[in-house]
Amino acid sequence: MHLSPKEIERVWLFALAELARKRRAKGIKLNYPEALALICDEVMEAAREGCTLEQAVARGCQVLSAADVMEGVPDLLTRVQLEAVFTDGTRLVTLHQPIRPAAGAAAGGSAAEAGRGGEPARAAVGEVRVAEEPIVLNAGKPRRALRIRNDSPYPIWIGSHFPLERVNPRLEFDREQAHGWRLAAPAGEVVMVPPGSDVTVDIVPRGPLPEDAAPGGAPGGKGLIAEEGEERP
Repeated sequence: MHLSPKEIERVWLFALAELARKRRAKGIKLNYPEALALICDEVMEAAREGCTLEQAVARGCQVLSAADVMEGVPDLLTRVQLEAVFTDGTRLVTLHQPIRPAAGAAAGGSAAEAGRGGEPARAAVGEVRVAEEPIVLNAGKPRRALRIRNDSPYPIWIGSHFPLERVNPRLEFDREQAHGWRLAAPAGEVVMVPPGSDVTVDIVPRGPLPEDAAPGGAPGGKGLIAEEGEERP
């Protein structure tokens, strides 16, 4: 028997959903993949049985409650999207908050929003907590401006931590002066140099400066940043 990739995925989904059903029957709380597979399997079976889109969504949202899954899973499964084959064709199904609150819990609430027995609320899964004070990037590192020219007919991107001396050779700038330096940009960001244009960027040394480095970061020689009253090399 030959199955298409989509049919193979359906078999895997069914197998995991069956495992989830067996574990739930044993009283074992489901983890994220098990809960997701069970919800998707119920929706796809409802579509296969001839249910409408609205009926399939309602069925998927009644499969599990917060009492059936591990702590934090409802915070992760806030939206589920899948393709299901209905009698009128394949349609995209979207379920919002598919895991209903446990019996006795406040409607629309989660363990992340309300503590238990007067305890402080726990952090939600994946929650980002920012510091009260701004974080200064590259604090304490020397910084200088670098003018970069792109005379090619194509836009060229430079990654935040890519060694400047190794960037696209079509870019024109003082590579010797920029050796060992990178963009003074957050990790993952890029700077685009448009064709036939030039940009000025701030750069910083790539790593910690050696003890014998000059102010600009060039070991044992003239620094890349001129001291006050000096001319740049």
